Amino acid sequence: MGKMSNMMIDLMRGCLLVVVLICVGGGGLIGFSFVANPYTPIVTKILMIGSGLLVGLIVASIFTGICFLLLNINDNLNTLANAAKEESD
Repeated sequence: MGKMSNMMIDLMRGCLLVVVLICVGGGGLIGFSFVANPYTPIVTKILMIGSGLLVGLIVASIFTGICFLLLNINDNLNTLANAAKEESD
């Protein structure tokens, strides 16, 4: 693979890390927004924030799984194209 392709893959991995942080942080914030009053018991607050973090983590894992699957398909296609090119030479 070329240098540019490796740089794009590294850039995508960095962006995926940012997406994971945003999803997990957003999930925690959404969980906190449901219980942001002084009359809610602390256990309920912990459960809602934890549930929000868990939902954010699940969404982030689905998103990154799809992206890495597409990246793997792209690598396989590049390998097949290079093998066919070398065979024809």
